[in-house]
Amino acid sequence: MANGMHPIQRWTERERAAGRPAASSSEVLAAVPDMMFRMDGDGRYLEFKPAKDMEPFVPPETLLGRRMHDVLPEGVADSGLAAVKAAIATDEAQTIVYELPMSDGPHRYEARVVPLDANEVLIIVRDLTENPLNTSPESASKYSLSQRELSVLASVALGLTDKQIAYKLGISPDTVRKHVASVRKKMGARSRTEASVRAVREGILS
Repeated sequence: MANGMHPIQRWTERERAAGRPAASSSEVLAAVPDMMFRMDGDGRYLEFKPAKDMEPFVPPETLLGRRMHDVLPEGVADSGLAAVKAAIATDEAQTIVYELPMSDGPHRYEARVVPLDANEVLIIVRDLTENPLNTSPESASKYSLSQRELSVLASVALGLTDKQIAYKLGISPDTVRKHVASVRKKMGARSRTEASVRAVREGILS
């Protein structure tokens, strides 16, 4: 491995050198549940970290050593390589959003491209695909549930933890817990499980 250091460690060291607070590499790894790739400036895959419940576009064993344009659709590869080159040239993180055809239909992804050194980046990919549970604001109106509360409730019904919901919705775990408490109070539910089960039975979630 380049420089004898894991890419996450190199990233956090860069943050410290720039005077920005940075968590330890183990803390960062624990907090990032998504796919991660290490890639060189030509768009060649050097390392891959899988993520639970995220299907890679191609089998991981066929990925390393290949370039983006060998693996991804041309438009996606063009955007990805441009982001890689921009991250390296500006020494600043880049973000792109794209879609890929997967086995269960199209998925929408966000990739954050973080420069590691003069010719490498770390790419962190999260799946933005819409929640498979549909919400019904009309059915929820009797409980006066907000759209955010509906989104949290749908995630609870899928069995996601507060931390996973927070990451998915871009809010803090404390805010998730407050929304869950508000939903329970409005619905008169004794637990989050009871709230989600009732929501499905009453057509709030389908």
